[in-house]
Amino acid sequence: SSPSCDNVPQNIDMTQTDLLLTRERVLPTSRFLHALKLWISNRWLCWGAGPTLALLLGTVPPILLLEIALARGWLRRRGMIEYSKDQGKSREEMIRQTRTTVPFATQLRGAIWTLGPITWLNSLISALLMPKVVKGAPKQVLPRFGSFLRALAAMYVLGDFGLYWGHRIQHELPFLWRSCHSLHHKLETPSPIGTVYIDPTDATLQAGLPLILAAAVVRPHPLTFYASIILRTCENVLNHSGLDDNLLNALTLRCLPFRAGISHHDYHHKFSNYAGKAKNFGEAFWLWDWLFGTLSTAKGQRSNQPEAA
Repeated sequence: SSPSCDNVPQNIDMTQTDLLLTRERVLPTSRFLHALKLWISNRWLCWGAGPTLALLLGTVPPILLLEIALARGWLRRRGMIEYSKDQGKSREEMIRQTRTTVPFATQLRGAIWTLGPITWLNSLISALLMPKVVKGAPKQVLPRFGSFLRALAAMYVLGDFGLYWGHRIQHELPFLWRSCHSLHHKLETPSPIGTVYIDPTDATLQAGLPLILAAAVVRPHPLTFYASIILRTCENVLNHSGLDDNLLNALTLRCLPFRAGISHHDYHHKFSNYAGKAKNFGEAFWLWDWLFGTLSTAKGQRSNQPEAA
């Protein structure tokens, strides 16, 4: 057995002990970095499985949490978006009415189809395409924090600009409206599960293609690319939640210039259920709608609050 600390001579050279302790502390980090290096060196993991797992992480947990909160009435306590058009009906009543047209089970099956076979098929395409888009493997196992934030911000802005046009053309081209986007617009009053009740072509035009084009410009590190997917999809779920909460808006930085609130996209669902010149196509920013003449500043009222004059 090893001697106790009391029996260690006071004049012992502690250099080797310090090195052993340091090695024990560093070893888990080294293993993590080694595993990460192996991950990003494999295109099927880095650009196939990675983006898919990021997508699932950005959609499934927030959908589950928000749907449970909705069912238990917790969201109403935070405030929900309602409209005079609904003749005094609450947000929950309008969601139930929407679910008589598109039942919850139907939306759930659509979500499983979108997040299951379609997503994993796209992961194979991503694994083949993305290495060419970003032009080679990353030079560093971990991105520097500053470059991570800059690239994430650039991906966020460029991705939303692409989403604006991918969304708008589906309203303005009758073929795309009939065959793709009208499916999602059956949800006049959306709830979180409705985020992924969407046609695969619609999802490609609004999410997949804008992210790929943004990545072609930014050339993000894989971890930055994953973060941009989580950020985009999680915000998309929130935009279908119907929440109107000051704390949530602050936490999601919707108080920043040009940022669109949840009501921006909620209004689009309520009043732009048609092909043609609709309003409020952007999701993260209202800037694109303002620049290209598709902005509506009208919005609903918060539940349990008097309607603005």
